[in-house]
Amino acid sequence: MPPEEPGTPPRLSGAFYNATGEKIIEIDRNEWVLPTAIADCEIHGRTLSISSVANQIALQIEMHPPNRISINSLNMFKDGTVIRTLEGCIGVFLCNRDHEGPGIAVSFDCWHPSTCVIVDAGKVDRPFRALKIVGGEGITLEGPDIQLGAGNGKAEIRRIALWPKA
Repeated sequence: MPPEEPGTPPRLSGAFYNATGEKIIEIDRNEWVLPTAIADCEIHGRTLSISSVANQIALQIEMHPPNRISINSLNMFKDGTVIRTLEGCIGVFLCNRDHEGPGIAVSFDCWHPSTCVIVDAGKVDRPFRALKIVGGEGITLEGPDIQLGAGNGKAEIRRIALWPKA
């Protein structure tokens, strides 16, 4: 979301989950809330790391004040969707009966998105139809309808990988 006042940081809201679907952090207009049941949370300088089962990192975010964050590591599951980092990319895959796909992995920078990831988990069985990259609308994998960087003002895409079949 845009800043509340000119010259102040943008407002960030969202939630992150671990690989089993448990919420590990929620961000509501820049207020960070950690549930008490998470295994481990560490802050070193500008880096926040949250580990869950067996000391595996579920989320690692690096802050770049005043208005940028980097997701360095992520292993998340929510509503039939796996979102994780893969070789410098953010990968989004729909899960169907214990296997992943279709999906998309993207290495990109995105400025001022209204939403980072949008997934219609009800379309897990739909085949990949097309990849669309539209200014201001982000990157969309049509069919399963996975959208990254929706409403961005500007994006720099370095790499895209597709998994077209479930």
